[in-house]
Amino acid sequence: MQIPYHTAMREQLEEVLVTAAVFSAASDRDASAASEISRLQQQLAEAAARANEFCAQAEAARVEALAAEGRAEQSTALLLDFTSQAEAARAQANAARGALDAARVEGRKLRGELEAVRARETEARIEAEEARVKVERARAKVKAARLEADTAKAEADGARRELEAVREKASLEVKQARAEGEARARLVERELLEALETRAVRVQELGGEAGQLRNRVSELQDQLAADRRTSKEALEQLNTMHANEDALMQRILAGEAERQQLLRQLDESNGNLSIMRLRVDEAVQQAAEVAELRTRVADLTAEAERQAVAAATVCARVAPLEAEVQELRATLRATAELAKQEARVNERREAQLACLRQQVAEAEEQQRQSEAELRVLKAQVRGGR
Repeated sequence: MQIPYHTAMREQLEEVLVTAAVFSAASDRDASAASEISRLQQQLAEAAARANEFCAQAEAARVEALAAEGRAEQSTALLLDFTSQAEAARAQANAARGALDAARVEGRKLRGELEAVRARETEARIEAEEARVKVERARAKVKAARLEADTAKAEADGARRELEAVREKASLEVKQARAEGEARARLVERELLEALETRAVRVQELGGEAGQLRNRVSELQDQLAADRRTSKEALEQLNTMHANEDALMQRILAGEAERQQLLRQLDESNGNLSIMRLRVDEAVQQAAEVAELRTRVADLTAEAERQAVAAATVCARVAPLEAEVQELRATLRATAELAKQEARVNERREAQLACLRQQVAEAEEQQRQSEAELRVLKAQVRGGR
């Protein structure tokens, strides 16, 4: 009876030891599983932190990419706006250039007309100067003719006065001779013959002088007639000169009127040219504005290109990050799945451990009972001895 009991106790002890070994192995496995779980949880936390960091970086990169895209779109809109403004300015510049070309053509035409007018004015001035010289010469000739006529008239008047004086002198002498002859005839009849001879001689001398005077008067009358003809011709020439002078004055006045008209046209042309110059200045200013706009467009284009390059760089940086995030998410999902599986395994292990602990507790209780029984048996055995 005792041997089977001890055998049973031994078997129970062996079973308890096996159970304890199993429990110890299970505890070791539980500890290793717990450490593995903690390590996996730490890795999961690190992976989650890295994933959160990568998500934050990806979100920041996405925000930066969106901002870059917004700036690129804004730059594109500004570029389109400036391009439209540049096209409008280019159209205005082309229109101004066309107006400038038309103004240049009109200016050349007006310049040609002005040159022709100046040439005609120069010719008119030359003709006026020649006419003035001719008029001065004619006036000088008329003055000379008038002086000659006045001189001839004065000479004729002098000759006429001299002839009148000679006639008066001859009449006085005749009267005196008659008086003297009568007196002498009355007083001395004897001297009549001598007086008559003297008178005859004197009469002959006076006749010669009278002939000379008549010849001189004839010459003076001929000269006066010639002078009168010359004066008439000079007057006719003077009248002709006056007529020519009037015609020249009319031509000069007509030329002056034409010159005034051409000057007015020149003023109008200068006004048009000033307007065209203003338009040209406006066109140059618009061209400068277009150049400035082109510069700004080039700057904006460069900025847009830089923004595009930055966006591409960010996208290039974001793409690996997104791939890594996807990988991390896949890893996290796999890790979470593994964690879930480990949790389920741990739950099963904990359930098994609980069962084992209960079994261990029961085994310990049985061991205590067995030890108590064993002590009782030992006591009985000692008492039996």
